Amino acid sequence: ADAIAQLDQRNSIAARVRHRTLWFGQRLIGSGRYLQGPPGARLVRLELRTPLVDKVSTLQQVCDGRTLWIYEYSNAGKNLGRVDVEQAAVAFQVSPAAAGAPTKVLAVGGLPQLLRNLEGGFEFKGVERRMLGDLPAWILRGSWEREQLARLLPDQKAQIEAGEQPNYAVLPPQLPDQVVLWLGRDDLFPYRVEFRRTVPAEFMQKRNGLIDNRESSMIFEFFEVQFDVAIDPQEFTYDPGALPAEDRTAGFMKRLGF
Repeated sequence: ADAIAQLDQRNSIAARVRHRTLWFGQRLIGSGRYLQGPPGARLVRLELRTPLVDKVSTLQQVCDGRTLWIYEYSNAGKNLGRVDVEQAAVAFQVSPAAAGAPTKVLAVGGLPQLLRNLEGGFEFKGVERRMLGDLPAWILRGSWEREQLARLLPDQKAQIEAGEQPNYAVLPPQLPDQVVLWLGRDDLFPYRVEFRRTVPAEFMQKRNGLIDNRESSMIFEFFEVQFDVAIDPQEFTYDPGALPAEDRTAGFMKRLGF
């Protein structure tokens, strides 16, 4: 809650971002930038560039407060989508599955909304003092809050409510079973956010040994962070030009489990 309050006091945030994904055998490493406008304005720009085997994939997500524009470009072509922000915001508030779509949450609600989703969906116990490079940090580890987990695993609701260990293997594959937050000790900024998932043995067997790691992870790191700096308003606008924009609101909501 304190970290969210700190973010809500920032008039703007500008940062570089790195992402590293090892998820059920898929390996992706990329970088980009993150811009966030005043609290409550839903002004966000997230850009990620990810080298692939034979191409480079570029993702631009620009939220102007009303519409989220999603532009994707690679050697295979380019496409543009748009999402109604009001509808997406409702899904973030009520769907625990939003934890499996961090880039979507970031694009619409920014870092404050991402932390709100994690606070509402996960129970964090204990705090560790660690160093993130040269940065003094707090580490918080979270596992699913019991009520939210019962919504995701209705067949195990009785066991979960009784405090028994659930079978995480049947969680939808995009969802983590643990979240790790690295917060700056001085400013409580989330410099590193980790989504972790133990790969079920059954899945590894189906892939005939192609997966060499039992743990999947999706990690976002923010660096060169600047607070309350002037950001050109044009950064939060998007001109589609002649490129047709597909309405992806329904698919966006479905991805969030809504």
